[in-house]
Amino acid sequence: MIVDRCDQCSRPKHEIADIFRQAGHSFLENFNVSHEQRKVLNRIIVCRTAALGGHIDFCTNCDHQQNAYNSCRNRHCPKCQTMTKERWLISRQSELLPATYYHLVFTLPYDLNPVIVPGGVLSDDRTTWTPSKKNYLFKTRSLVKAFKGIYIKGLKQLYEACDLKLPNQIL
Repeated sequence: MIVDRCDQCSRPKHEIADIFRQAGHSFLENFNVSHEQRKVLNRIIVCRTAALGGHIDFCTNCDHQQNAYNSCRNRHCPKCQTMTKERWLISRQSELLPATYYHLVFTLPYDLNPVIVPGGVLSDDRTTWTPSKKNYLFKTRSLVKAFKGIYIKGLKQLYEACDLKLPNQIL
């Protein structure tokens, strides 16, 4: 691979993989984790190591060459997904998108993993089930409505309890 410049200063001193290598096996022995979680941890541990093979990077600016190991390409790996995420974010900032476009991703608590996400929605009076289209897991508008209601309810509870903390510029 040929790169424009090699900036060693931009690399973090410690990475998630270093922590996983040092404490991951102990963590796995002491905590009950799913097969999927174990698999992700092990993939991140071997990411960009000789275990996955490699190639030589060559800097066109200073002629520096160095071995570069292949990535695990796991979607949970911070090293592998950083560039993919950045390219995605840049593509979302194009002039084709309206100024009011927002993309929101939220994570549900781990304890909810066993709950099956319904392929549809209950009517407002909770008497009728409307299935989603076959190629969708759930109806987006229903999810947005439910999430917005829960989010606003939580904000109101924090506000009423005087526990809502906002950045200074918003106050």
